[in-house]
Amino acid sequence: MVTRVYIGRDYQGEPAYMSEAGADWYKWYKAWMKIKHPDIDLAIIQAMGNSVLSGNTHSYGYAFDWDTYRLTHEQQMTVVQTSRRFGASATYVRDGRDSKKFGPHIHSALDAGPGVQDGCHWQIESVKRGANALTNERPDRYKSLNPARWVTLYEGIQMMKQELEDSLPSPYDVAKSVFNDITFGPETYGQYISRMQTTVYDTKNKTIDIDLRCQDLERSNAELRKEVANLREDLSAFTRGIYDPENPLADSEGYVSVLRWFVSLRDEIRKK
Repeated sequence: MVTRVYIGRDYQGEPAYMSEAGADWYKWYKAWMKIKHPDIDLAIIQAMGNSVLSGNTHSYGYAFDWDTYRLTHEQQMTVVQTSRRFGASATYVRDGRDSKKFGPHIHSALDAGPGVQDGCHWQIESVKRGANALTNERPDRYKSLNPARWVTLYEGIQMMKQELEDSLPSPYDVAKSVFNDITFGPETYGQYISRMQTTVYDTKNKTIDIDLRCQDLERSNAELRKEVANLREDLSAFTRGIYDPENPLADSEGYVSVLRWFVSLRDEIRKK
């Protein structure tokens, strides 16, 4: 037995019901359409029911009919296209071209997956074959609105959830929209936030510039330290003197200070 789930009221104010899966899909589709196409006014004509005119396709709660009188032709095509994309594969506009027995409406049959006998599965297969989901099997006049890939109603629910999640504004955007025009001292909150953002951006750039300058200074200091070390080595060598172990003025290690070496050299020249 199929569990009936209340989904709201139809266009005449009567309570409407669907199966659990059908109700879940209906809820997410209505939410998705409200965000993506807020201009489209969706109203249920028939949900779960036993209408003979519909061939009992509504018996299991996987099909429903939308009112078309409040929709333009372009809006009707949007409903057909988006419904097929999200798992209501057998969605089409029914009017006098199909039968004189019922008034114009958009019929949507949900794809519950292969092997599920839900009263409208044959319509799903008909549309996927390129037909009109009627017993006369005429060509589907909305074939150009088919999705690139057919999905079940369950996959469609996940797709809608993800797209709605991706479209949610960030906490910052929410706060900005709520507080943007509120007076905040001598300026509005929006002006204050913009100024703070500019200040943070400028500070960040200055910090990066200072960091780069510090890196350049560090490299220069490293080169200077290396040159000083070399000078210290040269000075140490100069201070130690000249290696001349035969010179009587040499210290215990054989080095003669530069001054003594020059004095010694002068004295030898004078002797000559």
